[in-house]
Amino acid sequence: MDFPFARQVLAIRRQVTGQKNKPDTDHTRYYVTSIEEGLLSPERQLEQAREYWSVENKNHWKRDAVWAEDRARVREPNIGRVLALLRSALLAILKRSGYRSLPEALESMNRDPSSAIALIQRQRLT
Repeated sequence: MDFPFARQVLAIRRQVTGQKNKPDTDHTRYYVTSIEEGLLSPERQLEQAREYWSVENKNHWKRDAVWAEDRARVREPNIGRVLALLRSALLAILKRSGYRSLPEALESMNRDPSSAIALIQRQRLT
């Protein structure tokens, strides 16, 4: 394996059955970790993988699905970091502002751009 700090490769298999009008699915995801074998139980390793995907689903997926962040062609690393920071801040603001979903918030603000400015102006740094 050509990963210099890799200590383990984990395979997590997910089988889903019994969903209405959908075929059964069987997926295996592979993870590479630098954690020495025996330091964590298999149950703890599975828990860490789930924690990772909960962060991915709550934050990164939204940023990519709405703003297509993964397809960005920014060549200057600092610009990419600033844009990512602004998107994260905007997600936090929108979540606190009472919108049920990110697409709903963006659609509303597209209809009335002044509401976006007003929302930003109402924010307090704490």
